[in-house]
Amino acid sequence: MWIVVEGLDGSGKTSLLDQLEAHYLALGKSVLRIREPGGTAVGEAIRPLLKGGLFTSPVAELLGFSAARAELIATIVAPVLNDPHCVILQDRCGCSTTAYQGHGLNPELLPLINTVTEAAHAGHHPDIILFLDAPPALCLDRRAAATETDAIEARGLEFFDRVYAGYLEQLHTNPRMYRVDATRTEADVFRAAVNLLESL
Repeated sequence: MWIVVEGLDGSGKTSLLDQLEAHYLALGKSVLRIREPGGTAVGEAIRPLLKGGLFTSPVAELLGFSAARAELIATIVAPVLNDPHCVILQDRCGCSTTAYQGHGLNPELLPLINTVTEAAHAGHHPDIILFLDAPPALCLDRRAAATETDAIEARGLEFFDRVYAGYLEQLHTNPRMYRVDATRTEADVFRAAVNLLESL
């Protein structure tokens, strides 16, 4: 099973992934924990360039994310997709690129993003995408206590309002994407996510 957790920075993705990892390990599953961008030598090399805001072109930024994604799927994900004992837990996927680089930065890039994302996935797609739904203002409040803020997280509320709208649009158009109310406690979010996963 290939599970992706999506949402704004501050929505609780890392906490939920930690809990899901412990949950599946307790069930005797092997867990592959990955993140975007990252998870490979190529992805980890690109990650600080993207997070550091070194790309001034929105096209270059989306291609950087897409290059990391293509390498991750081809070399890490695809080889284990047919393993029934392996659960893949992933932090972010192409939905982030659509929301952040498309709706957030430049909606005119959305057709290009769709094409490049499909190419990066090479026919492989997550089984389930859990969208942690928390409004931008709440997420920014949660992130205010963070010791480090990257260039993307520093783009401000108006940017994140557009990103959030992009996620909501995908929620209605992507049949693999399911909403989890992330305004609740971590324990409640975990229970809701597990109940949802077990119902599918």
